[in-house]
Amino acid sequence: MNEDFRLSLSSLFLRLGLAFVFLYAAVYMTFSPENYISYFPKFMRDLVPGYLLLHVFAIFEVILSFFLIIGRFTFIAAIISFLTMFALTVVNLDRFNVLFRNVSIILSALALVVQSRKSK
Repeated sequence: MNEDFRLSLSSLFLRLGLAFVFLYAAVYMTFSPENYISYFPKFMRDLVPGYLLLHVFAIFEVILSFFLIIGRFTFIAAIISFLTMFALTVVNLDRFNVLFRNVSIILSALALVVQSRKSK
């Protein structure tokens, strides 16, 4: 395999893996909002009603997944993926025993950031 093909293939795997995470969460939080609402900090739930916040976030995740799947604006989508997962993990450090897997997702997003960065 040549180098370009391997990079394209690894990019595809990273993008599909990240998209799966966001799509799964979007679907699951839509059907079981009571399982997700507490992952948003109280100050956010005080600003925006919890279920509205969940639905808006689910739409955000679907849009982000779309861009990851089609491979457009990959660098920006990867940065947003990284920041989203990092923020969700940091604000829920008290649940790290459940969220420890997010570290792998965060690092996958970071790998996609590095890989998709256009060299000058």
